Amino acid sequence: NTIKFFDDDKFSKMKETAMFINIGRGVTTDERAVHKALKEGTIAYAALDVFEEEPLPSNSPLYDLENLFFSPHSGDLYEGYWLDGARVMVENLEAFLEGEELITPVNKSQGY
Repeated sequence: NTIKFFDDDKFSKMKETAMFINIGRGVTTDERAVHKALKEGTIAYAALDVFEEEPLPSNSPLYDLENLFFSPHSGDLYEGYWLDGARVMVENLEAFLEGEELITPVNKSQGY
């Protein structure tokens, strides 16, 4: 289970100079725990591109932290992102229509 995987215990094992970065899934990080770790100096910085609830509520205490960098759920963008995505979609469609295995299959038993 990866829900709230990054919790008080995980942050307590990091160096005080650590920078925690989450560009994956918001639910993997316990926002209360990252807030506490940043506020108490358990870790030095964090950069979050994803959140438990999106958009992040305007009353979130995370906004009060000066050692937290926010990005608007765009951490995976790179030059060619949209073209690469279109290529994968076309390749998957062609494989599906030909009865072949998709290049990015979904494994529901593993949750993705």
